[in-house]
Amino acid sequence: MTDARVPRLSDLTLRPNISGKTVGALESHTNGLRFISLRGETVEILYANIRLAVFQPCEGVDTKVVLHFHLRHPIMVGKKAHKDIQVYTEAVDSTVNLDSARRSHYDPDEIMEEQQDKKT
Repeated sequence: MTDARVPRLSDLTLRPNISGKTVGALESHTNGLRFISLRGETVEILYANIRLAVFQPCEGVDTKVVLHFHLRHPIMVGKKAHKDIQVYTEAVDSTVNLDSARRSHYDPDEIMEEQQDKKT
């Protein structure tokens, strides 16, 4: 798999933070996962070291999609050893509420719609 493209999830945030808010990409390799931050910092997680992996989709009011890894042996992230690693992304729906927006009272299309509604 040296010549093929590596599967990658982009625009993820790593917890615990390496330094500040750590944003980057998670790559899947043959023997493990590698998180590469935009600053070039890396965190490598071997598949053999993952005890439990949990995927949490955003449902209801929660706006984060989370991948949580509970590890068998701690790994160094920054200057500390951690057994729990999370990568997440914000999945905010990009809808605009038009009811709360300020409307023009002189919109000809809106006046036409109201007149058509009154006729029916």
